[in-house]
Amino acid sequence: MGVPAIVTAGDSRAAKAVYGKSKVYLEIDGLPLVAHVVRALQDCPEIDAVWVVGDTSRLEAALGSKRLEDSLCKPLHVVPQQRDLISNAWETYRRILSGDVLVGRDPQPDELDTEVFLLSGDIPLATPQEFSSFVQQS
Repeated sequence: MGVPAIVTAGDSRAAKAVYGKSKVYLEIDGLPLVAHVVRALQDCPEIDAVWVVGDTSRLEAALGSKRLEDSLCKPLHVVPQQRDLISNAWETYRRILSGDVLVGRDPQPDELDTEVFLLSGDIPLATPQEFSSFVQQS
């Protein structure tokens, strides 16, 4: 069984803007940075699903390109952002446990050690091999 990845792409008050845009939406080679991260996770064998948390309408637009859709081989879920980074991680984790992007649940005693791979959506040059190595060594 693989590990789900939580990609943070929130754009609330703590997000750093570059040229007036949240970094995760800046483009390299015609794709937003967050799309590059999602693509790299598709080729990481330890990852079984990708959960991206942020502004859902902006993320759906950023992740809706045919080019990205053609590279998807694992489930991709978009989760609405919360008030801060910790809340984004916790609420997405709760939704992973429930399997529902809208409604989460607290972990049961036997789920307290459930692993997730939490990473930022603004690291477009990271490779699947780097992600894989990190997960394996964790």
